[in-house]
Amino acid sequence: MPRFAPLSLVLVATPALATEPVMPPHVVGEMFCLARTVGDMSMVVDYFSSDLYAAVGQAMLKNAELQKQHPDEKPPFGDGIPYASFPDAPSECIVDYEGAKAHPTEVAVTYKFADAPNAGWTDMLILVNAGDEWQLADVQYADGSRLTQALAAAF
Repeated sequence: MPRFAPLSLVLVATPALATEPVMPPHVVGEMFCLARTVGDMSMVVDYFSSDLYAAVGQAMLKNAELQKQHPDEKPPFGDGIPYASFPDAPSECIVDYEGAKAHPTEVAVTYKFADAPNAGWTDMLILVNAGDEWQLADVQYADGSRLTQALAAAF
């Protein structure tokens, strides 16, 4: 008769497995693109990591304080938080699905403009594994700088 190790011994001897998010990383990219093209980033806030959420919130508070103190001057984020390399609202935002499969912590999004086909650019969404979901931790702009750097440097 075969002998089996008690389940508790098997569990103790088995290394903990990393939890892989159920939602594929490109979903964050799709939501981000949708929010950018309609001009409503509140649609994607639920996908922010806690650190990014805090950094954006802090920047918005400081921006509002400056606006209140100097109502005749435009504050650093008078045109909004810079979620992309350039503030222009794209007519199209494309997620790199294949790249997201190969490197799930980096999802490229390419912005295009119907009236200027050669004027687009690509930013990189930096994601973190939050257990059961991917979260947006930062945006790396086309020039290599990052959203979190822009937020910190503005004040």
